[in-house]
Amino acid sequence: MMKAVTVTSWPTGSGATTGYEPELWATANALCGPKYAAKVKHVVLGLVFLKTISEAIEEFGAAVLAECGAEAAEDGNEYTSESVF
Repeated sequence: MMKAVTVTSWPTGSGATTGYEPELWATANALCGPKYAAKVKHVVLGLVFLKTISEAIEEFGAAVLAECGAEAAEDGNEYTSESVF
């Protein structure tokens, strides 16, 4: 049996100063309902994968831009030839 995970408060340390975030957070929790860890892990792992790929592409793009110029940095063949993605 899956255990439901419920977030009941606004995460601290967000740096937000507008004041309406706690209400939005409570509304999002009410609309989403309980979140099951077994289902959430697929979303989180996918986001981690996308973030890793994004960082690799940005890093390689900056190196190609510095070495070969803007045209080469926008060429998709540069990325596939080096197996960046």
